[in-house]
Amino acid sequence: EGLLKPSQSEFVKIQFQPKTAIPFNSYLSLFVVQNEAEKEDNLIGKVQLTGVGSSEMFRPSFHEVCMPIVPINTKSQMNMSIINVGKIQSNLKIQMAVDENNFPVKISFPKGNQLLHTTEELPINISFTSPKPLSFTTVVAVVDDLGNATSFILTCTCDNSVFTLY
Repeated sequence: EGLLKPSQSEFVKIQFQPKTAIPFNSYLSLFVVQNEAEKEDNLIGKVQLTGVGSSEMFRPSFHEVCMPIVPINTKSQMNMSIINVGKIQSNLKIQMAVDENNFPVKISFPKGNQLLHTTEELPINISFTSPKPLSFTTVVAVVDDLGNATSFILTCTCDNSVFTLY
């Protein structure tokens, strides 16, 4: 609610944070005050506000990650982000279906694992190095303290064959 003088402009920010994943439709009414002493106002228009809620609180910047194919004992590395769609505040952790001793992939949060409601994106660093030829695909889950989760598919390959590398 506010009051504008004639020929005055104002920036209005409307924040949309639905709790359910359904379409929303609403109207913002605009009034002209004819007589301020009598608080008499006339409706001059409506601005339609529409949006669709999402049950996803955060999501990866990529849903499928294929690391560059490298020779054995050579580090393959990639950066991606977790996007804070729901503007939540929580701590994230990584869960993988593979054992790190047998599948040497490391995933870290270079700027920490805490999402804040003001955080747009949280960077993730993925690295892979193997002393023997290896190729695998796994699902990586990103889970928070509140029980929300998202996942992405990760594929890593290293080999000592010229045919695989080039």
